[in-house]
Amino acid sequence: MIKVKHAVVLAVILGMFPFCGKNPVEPHDEIGGDIAFRAGEALYVMDLSTGSTWKVTEPFFGNFRWSPDGERIAYEGLLDYIEAHQIFVIKVDGSGKQLVTFWEINGRIEPHLDDSVLPVWSPDGDRIAFSRCINCEFGGDNFEIFIIDLDTTDGIKETRLTDNPYGDFAFDWSPDGQKILFHSNYSFDGTFDRYGDWYTMNVDGTDKQRILLSDSTFGSNFARYSPDGRHIALASGRENSEIYIMNADGPDIQRITNNNINEEYVSWSPDGTRLTFMVGSLLSGGHIYIINIDGTGLQQITAGEAKYFTPEWRPYTRL
Repeated sequence: MIKVKHAVVLAVILGMFPFCGKNPVEPHDEIGGDIAFRAGEALYVMDLSTGSTWKVTEPFFGNFRWSPDGERIAYEGLLDYIEAHQIFVIKVDGSGKQLVTFWEINGRIEPHLDDSVLPVWSPDGDRIAFSRCINCEFGGDNFEIFIIDLDTTDGIKETRLTDNPYGDFAFDWSPDGQKILFHSNYSFDGTFDRYGDWYTMNVDGTDKQRILLSDSTFGSNFARYSPDGRHIALASGRENSEIYIMNADGPDIQRITNNNINEEYVSWSPDGTRLTFMVGSLLSGGHIYIINIDGTGLQQITAGEAKYFTPEWRPYTRL
């Protein structure tokens, strides 16, 4: 697996992305909807029907995720006075920015001093699962999975789901609200697993189940539930990552792409018939593509300089 601490979390391209007055997207009326993406240090949304693009916020770093209603985005960012990554929530029009990762110290509620990354919304939009580095101040990268309740009326309500010496990274919340999909370097025998495997667990941290093994040839970088929860899409591979789909309980994995180019990240269309992903590097960027889940209909969505990252399909189809 790509090491999240250095390749996914901190893959920042300095400087604004120059659109030079041109839309980076050709209109795709037959597809429709919106896709959010990172370019440079900013978060953008593009309308596939018109090709128009607007900026949501900057500066912006790392990973992000749409809220289930498509009205907000949770993302990784930095405060001016704290080096650790924080989780923020912002409305899609760029208003209402809110920090959500806090802790109580000396009787005060303060922004957390440890890196918080990979935000994942609950299906009801009330909670966010994320991964926090609990020993970053000592040079480590032991990430554990937490859930925070966004309603802070009665104070901070945070639950820790994992507790072991090695990295656990939350990647998705099942559509029925029951499971967290995550990648872990902590094997069942209690030892460090170099490549890590894919697991699910209940939202209270119980019933850890391994659903996919990784090894030296089949490394899995990203994984996401389909909107109906029946399948999981993955971007997997060592030298050149490809897109796969498997059953949600693990068996019957099928390869969707076979292009011998590096395909990273993956996100489902709201109706579950298509996937969007990037072709390129998580360090330097690439172009955004869309493909049908049967492997047909591959289309490049962006044009110009290959500086796009982590496309995320808005979770509803705009009328």
